[in-house]
Amino acid sequence: MVNLVKFIRTGVMGTPLKGSAQFHKKMSWRIASATPEREKVLNWRLDNATSGGLIAELGVHQLDLANWFLNGLPTEAMGIGALTYYKDQRDVFDNVQALLRYPNGMHYSYTATIGNSFDGDLAMFFGTDCAIMVRERRAWMFKEADAPLLGWEVYAKKDAFYKESGISLRAGASKQDAQKAGADAEVVDPISSLQYALESFLINSHNLAVGVAEFAEAYGEGTDDDLREFLKEQEKNRQPAASWLDGYQATVAALQANRAVVTDQRLELPPDLFTLG
Repeated sequence: MVNLVKFIRTGVMGTPLKGSAQFHKKMSWRIASATPEREKVLNWRLDNATSGGLIAELGVHQLDLANWFLNGLPTEAMGIGALTYYKDQRDVFDNVQALLRYPNGMHYSYTATIGNSFDGDLAMFFGTDCAIMVRERRAWMFKEADAPLLGWEVYAKKDAFYKESGISLRAGASKQDAQKAGADAEVVDPISSLQYALESFLINSHNLAVGVAEFAEAYGEGTDDDLREFLKEQEKNRQPAASWLDGYQATVAALQANRAVVTDQRLELPPDLFTLG
């Protein structure tokens, strides 16, 4: 996903216009337990007092993607929702839709339901030169007829989607041998997203500990500011590309979008809402 963000930041989309994402999966979200007390504890996601709803619990990842791809933070949130299907004393909506406004006229919509599974989960980003679809850890580019020729797309692997042809955005997809027999076999990454995240955490933790030890050996006692300055040199080698601030900002956007849905209000999101301190 980091490489895809870098690709988009080259300007391949032309002028960014909007984005959208969805999560559709029929599931009750309820966890059964032997006692009512324990069941209440386990099902905190079904209580508005403790849950961020579908947007915060499921959509935060796609809102994080929106902040990356649209290269900004939302300035306004609005939405609607309803408890349509599950009548089991929960008060968290099972069907929601949120709209967030971004700078420069861009906007992003997110819809989720746990009452229907059709079309699963995906994200779309639209620009004046192309649209990009992200689905199941893969991505495709759909070019406009008047978009400039990039050159490499002549050799790229293409997949049919109804009446459109999507250019596969994966490693090796733009090489000439991408069109050879057998090249259309689906590439499945055996490593899960969770495993990537845990590996990055362990690598970063090790490198940070090494950096602290090197600082102590080289300078002995020093101030916290000195240590922070020393460790900044290692930041370029850390994984993943997303930082704690990216996670915080995506969480704020998700919680505010859920608040807009629950209260049925249009909310202003000032810049200081996304900062700490």
